[in-house]
Amino acid sequence: MKPAARRNIGRAAWLGGALLLGIWLWGATAWVPRLWAGAGAHPVRPSKSLAALVHLKEASLDRVETNPATRLERVVLQGWVLPPGAWRENGTEPTQCDVVLGSQDRWYRVATDAEERRDVRDVFGVHAPQVQVGFQTRFSPVGMKGGKYRLGLVVRAGTNDLGVAWTEQLFIQDRHGFRTTHE
Repeated sequence: MKPAARRNIGRAAWLGGALLLGIWLWGATAWVPRLWAGAGAHPVRPSKSLAALVHLKEASLDRVETNPATRLERVVLQGWVLPPGAWRENGTEPTQCDVVLGSQDRWYRVATDAEERRDVRDVFGVHAPQVQVGFQTRFSPVGMKGGKYRLGLVVRAGTNDLGVAWTEQLFIQDRHGFRTTHE
């Protein structure tokens, strides 16, 4: 076989391998960010606008960790939020919290894991065991479109949204990664 033919076969094999890798990575984009974010990481799902919900005042975001230096980023959020007043005493269905990231034209929602916050329960007098007060979540924002996002905390009972607490925390997603901002 001539040397030129050998080079062409080598190039074709390299291009074919690169093409197969590209196809595999394209199909893997749904699970690679969750795998990187770690065990227990939640998916980032598109959401609807929450403008019509009751605005909650009693909430806090205690911990925000981002690492925009890596391409497959991991975000960790931790805090607490209280449901509307009447629900704290009379609600029969357990409450849960979701994190919402909203911009002018798109919304994303991330589920959270319940975290017991006895300190918050004691300060606000929440004794109902079905009320989730504390939360923690871990997710990868790789699939989010570029833009500025404001962070909200949604309290829900089952699939019924009860209210939203908007925080002052802003995030930017762009070519430099997902990071906090003070704009």
